[in-house]
Parts: sequence; structure tokens; C-alpha cells
Amino acid sequence: MIAIQSIQNHAVRQDCFDSNSSRSSLPSVDVDLDSSARSSTRTLASNWKSTAWNERALVRGQVLAGTYEIGDLLGQGGMGQVFAAVDRTRGCDVAIKTTWARKDRDTLANEARVLSRLQHPGIVRFHGLESHDGCTFIVMERLRGCNLQSEMALWGTERRIGHVVDCLIDVCETLQAIHARGYAHRDLKPQNVVLADGQRPVIIDFGLAVHQDEMDGDLRMAGSPHYIAPESIAANVSKDQIHLIDIYALGVLAFEVITGRPPFRDCVLRKILDMHLHARAPRLSQYAASVPEDLELLVASMMDKNPRHRPQTAREVAARLRAVRVR
Repeated sequence: MIAIQSIQNHAVRQDCFDSNSSRSSLPSVDVDLDSSARSSTRTLASNWKSTAWNERALVRGQVLAGTYEIGDLLGQGGMGQVFAAVDRTRGCDVAIKTTWARKDRDTLANEARVLSRLQHPGIVRFHGLESHDGCTFIVMERLRGCNLQSEMALWGTERRIGHVVDCLIDVCETLQAIHARGYAHRDLKPQNVVLADGQRPVIIDFGLAVHQDEMDGDLRMAGSPHYIAPESIAANVSKDQIHLIDIYALGVLAFEVITGRPPFRDCVLRKILDMHLHARAPRLSQYAASVPEDLELLVASMMDKNPRHRPQTAREVAARLRAVRVR
């Protein structure tokens, strides 16, 4: 990662926090967190920084369901791992995603359900949810390329602005399709945008996605710490504004890939959440030279604390990005 933190940006849900556990206790800090966030950040669960990064949930050469031959480990996060595999029935390459052993599989099932309802060139293609000897796994498109987190480290500053604008426009079009179906991704970040074949941005990792009609009371906090919207931390998300969580995260993503760092960073989780709630985000020009003023204003508006003051649709963001691009 470009940002050097002891906190890893792995997605978690609020119910991953255990206020009675004695493991991985956070340092005591004096911050003004809303009660909903304070109660859920007393202790950091193992999802944030897995203690088993050297373990493999699946073994190379293993065959699942008599069909999928497991290959290399492609990636891993707080909730599971993704492997390259060969579908021996269809004779094609696929990706297999499974959870860590003993982890709650609800997130995997949710991702499968969401992906089965979304089809778009900017969304990873879903093939099926299957199981083998107690192992539940998703079969999906094998994407060849780096995620945006890795790719942006290779971009020079001047090239970065133009490429980010083009990439963000594509991401906005995908988000608009997601939001039009009533879903919010809730874990948008550079690691979850893959530049397939070096150019096509594809959004992955829909485990935390939620539909507006599935909201039952307050929406519990979920996401990766540097990209969580203030209203999500405060558990104050209205049904008609759930998509604006993604607009906030997109603003943070844009800030990071342009400047090389997220707007808020600290080694203590509670401080990061407090900054999302109360601190004014820095301007792009504080960390990057030659940033168009319209782009700086747009990114700042996407990170507004008040969701009603942000651009209200991904389509609006895309239109403003195109205006920046032609100048």
C-alpha cells in the first residue's frame, strides 16, 4: 500500500467487533465518536488483520465438485481468499472465492446473490455458488490485470490525473447501473477495482452489498476503514440515500489515486472513524500539483459529511468528470 498504516484496509461489518473480547484491544484514545461507533470500536476483531496470511483455504491441484482444479492464490482479504482455477468441464479459466475456515459464510452467500442479479461489463461475471465437502465457494470470471491500488503506484503524477478521470468515468457508469438496481456496494476502494486486461475497470467484492429494500431499521456499519462514509459510521443511513455511501467512497478513492494517500489516515481505527465524522477532508492541491480546480471541487463535494450535499448520482459525477476531461 502507498499509505503506511498498521490498520489493514480489509472490509468488516459492525458485528465483527466484539466488545467483550480481550484480543487485539485498541489503544485508549480521547476521541469524540458517536455512541454507535464508539461501542463497536472497543476491540478490533481479527478480520482487520488476519493472523493466517500464510495459510491457504484451498490447496493447489485440489479439485472441487469434480470440476474446478485449484491453481495459484490470486488474492486474499479479511474474509477469504481468491484462487485461479480451471473449469475442466467447460475448458476455461475461472476464479474461485471462498471464506477463511470457520468464518461466517453469510457474506459469501450475499455476494453470490447480488452478483446473480447484476450484469454489466464493469462488474465481475458470476458463474455460480457451489459447495464441496463443506467448503462453499463462488465461481466467477477470471480477471487478468492489476487492481487500481497496485496500478496507481506505477503512474506518474501528470499521467495519473488523466488516467484517473477516465477510470472514474467508467467506474461511475458501473456504479450507476448498480444503484439503478437499488444496490449499494459499500466497500468501494482501489483494491476492489481491477483494471482487466490493463484498461477495463471492473468492480469486485460484493460481499457487503445491500439492497435498499433489505434495510431493516438502521444500517449497521460496514466497509473498509479509510473509505467508510460518516453516516455509515453513525448508523444513520436513510433508504433513499444508501447509494451515497458509494459516492463518498468514490471521492476517497479519487483522492487517493491522485495524491498517493487517503485523505484520512492514522494507525488507530477510532481516530480514522473520528476524522470521517468530524474532520474536514484536505484538498487535492495540498498533495498534488496541477490539479484542475473543477476536479478538486468535485472530489471535495463527494466527500462532504452531509450526504445531501454530495453529487446525488454517479451519473452526475460522470458528467462533471467529462467536463473536466475536455478542458
